[in-house]
This record gives sequence, structure tokens and C-alpha cells, in this order.
Amino acid sequence: FIHIGGDEVKKEPWETCPRCQRKMKMLGLHTTSQLQEYFTSRIDSFITAHGKRVIGWDDILQAKLAPSTAVMSWHGNAGIQMGHDVVMTPYHYVYFDFYQSDPRLEPDITYAPLFLDTVYAFNPKELLNAAEAKRILGAEACLWTENISTPERVEYMLLPRLLALSEVLWSPPGKKDYDRFITRVEEAFKRFDTAHIQPV
Repeated sequence: FIHIGGDEVKKEPWETCPRCQRKMKMLGLHTTSQLQEYFTSRIDSFITAHGKRVIGWDDILQAKLAPSTAVMSWHGNAGIQMGHDVVMTPYHYVYFDFYQSDPRLEPDITYAPLFLDTVYAFNPKELLNAAEAKRILGAEACLWTENISTPERVEYMLLPRLLALSEVLWSPPGKKDYDRFITRVEEAFKRFDTAHIQPV
């Protein structure tokens, strides 16, 4: 796989870029969004022609993509519905830069809450039929660190939520039990203390 990103592209500089404007005129494009779609399709074709698989955030779905292209699904299930393999990364379940306790105790975190029980409730196959569920390659926790300044803070943001996501992905849904999970988390905290890891 080669990851091409493609999310949250800031297109405003293209509006005053002479080279971008010439390319748009040459191609008959009217918006910078169309320019991004052109670029995404072109790089997708190039990578695919060289025997690799493209993967990118689901923002790339606006472009013409090879059937083999995979999608990081952070907005919803559109990638699956369009026939692409996906890595499930829905922000409301797996964005670990969201705060996990009282926001007054996490002043450097400016987003929404993501508590342990919410991560544990994540079901990657929710609302999918059996054929669609087969398109899931896996899932991923995301920890964007622009507001995180130390390794200790990374540990704080990851744990114990990473334990919850691991159980979500590695356990059959019928085997999940939040109360039992909490007991295991309490045991894990003893190991964290021994290893000088700094979870919540």
C-alpha cells in the first residue's frame, strides 16, 4: 500500500497559483476541488500501474479511483458502498486526541469527548451486510499530536482506550463484556505502573 492522504486539503493557495490556474484552464476545470480530483485520479493511476495499492482518507472518493484503491473511512461507510476495501477509522470512536475525562483537566485538548465506554461500544460492522463487512481490512486508532508535547502525554491519551479498541477488534461481539473488561483494565494498570507508563 502507498498512502496518499488526501484529506482536509487547503485549496485556497491554488486559487492564486499561476501554475494551478494554467493547469485548470488546460483541463477545462472550474474549481480547485476538481483540480484535487484530477490530481488524486492521476496519482491513483500511476501507483496502481506500478503494482502497488493506493490507500487514502475517504476524502479521495470524489475522484475516479481504481477498484483496488482502499479507503480510510473516517466520515462513514461511503467507501464500502462504492466497492472499496476500507480501514475503519470513524472519528467519533477512534480519534484518541479527543479528551477522555473532565475537559477542565485536559486544557490542551480542544475537541470532543471520547470516553472509554464509547470506544468499547464501537462495532466496525454496524449497519453493514455480510458482503460489505468483508470489505473491512481492519481498524485504526488515530492520535494526532499537534497539541501533544511529550511522550508521557501520548501514553495518557492512548491508554486505556487502546485496550478497549483492541478488544473490539480481536473479540467476537458476543464475547464482549464491559464489566469484565474494566476488571482487566484495573489489572493492566498495575503493569503500567511497573513499566512507568502514564495512562489516565
